[in-house]
Amino acid sequence: MGKNISHDTLVSNDTLRIAALRKYVTDPKLQIPSGDGLLTPSEILAQFQTSLDQHAAVNAARAAYKAALAARDAMAAKHRVFDEALKYWVLFSFGPDSTQAREFGYALRKPPQMTAEARALAVARNKATREKRGTMGKRQRLKIKGELPSDAPVPDPPIPDPPIARDPPASE
Repeated sequence: MGKNISHDTLVSNDTLRIAALRKYVTDPKLQIPSGDGLLTPSEILAQFQTSLDQHAAVNAARAAYKAALAARDAMAAKHRVFDEALKYWVLFSFGPDSTQAREFGYALRKPPQMTAEARALAVARNKATREKRGTMGKRQRLKIKGELPSDAPVPDPPIPDPPIARDPPASE
């Protein structure tokens, strides 16, 4: 077979062929030519059934593999929680520089040490990036005020509505 056939197609075809062989090929002495020589109908049925059995075994193994992956992923989530708790307990109980902490394989994370030149370069790059993008801080944005062009007409200020007269409260 030169073509790749999907699993479902192969299983469907094999099932159809088994049913058709059982229905139409009833002479047990019949010889059917094959690449392996002459085969009887029962030998051909056995080949198709072996193929179906192998596909069923692959499906079962695939399902077991997926179940094992799901169980591993669930355990990994729990593992991260208790491993982190153990780490902090070890570091608190024995100290971050203790032999016990090293034997557990734990050590405090040390922040990376930057040289003065590297820090100055980082600040300069940050400033250049902000200028190029036009980003500003909160206080810088507050200093920006909109201005009208000098030739733009200035609208008259709105006239407030007159106050509404109300009746005085009735006295008894």
